[in-house]
Amino acid sequence: MIIALEGIDGAGKTTTAALVAQQLTEHGHSVVSTSKRNTAVREPFAREQLQALAERLWGVPHDARLNAVGSLHWVFLNASYFAATHYALSAELGVRRIAVMDNWINKLVARMASNGEFKLDELLQMLAPLPQPDLVVMLDVSPEAAAGRREFSDAERGLLASADSTFETFQAIVRDNLLLMADHYHWDVITPGEATADEVASEVVRLVEGRLPD
Repeated sequence: MIIALEGIDGAGKTTTAALVAQQLTEHGHSVVSTSKRNTAVREPFAREQLQALAERLWGVPHDARLNAVGSLHWVFLNASYFAATHYALSAELGVRRIAVMDNWINKLVARMASNGEFKLDELLQMLAPLPQPDLVVMLDVSPEAAAGRREFSDAERGLLASADSTFETFQAIVRDNLLLMADHYHWDVITPGEATADEVASEVVRLVEGRLPD
């Protein structure tokens, strides 16, 4: 069973994913904690391929001219990574083991739709064959709440699309697109509000355990 968290930048996905994995382990489940930069896939060839894709995607310098190869390059390179991850992990996990990931391709899709280069419907149609995880939970955090949590890149602030963009204005559009995707894919949505990180993780764990086979 593959679980993924979604949400705007700064929503707390990575922190929550680690706590979810910890709580599931404490509940007696067999859990694999994985991330896009550090795959948990064990099969040697699949692992080699995923590590090479991860380096191409997330090992580029911060000042790299990403637009030199066009947006579709990054869409399909990401799609290749997550398609291979889903295929290889699903084969290794079986029915009872759980992999917890701190995102899938969906935030990238929401960002690209927010940049205005593609419509959301166009991107969803392009990526229709790409499997979604068994359970996706969106952490619906407002941009205002996320803004002060850490430093954000130009892409996260929307500056690749407009020099006048701010984190809050850009991420508000990203959030709207993620909510449209939540409806399209039937994700579960949690609004953390004043809940602690442990309380949010406990709610995710409740959703996970409700999906596990008896």
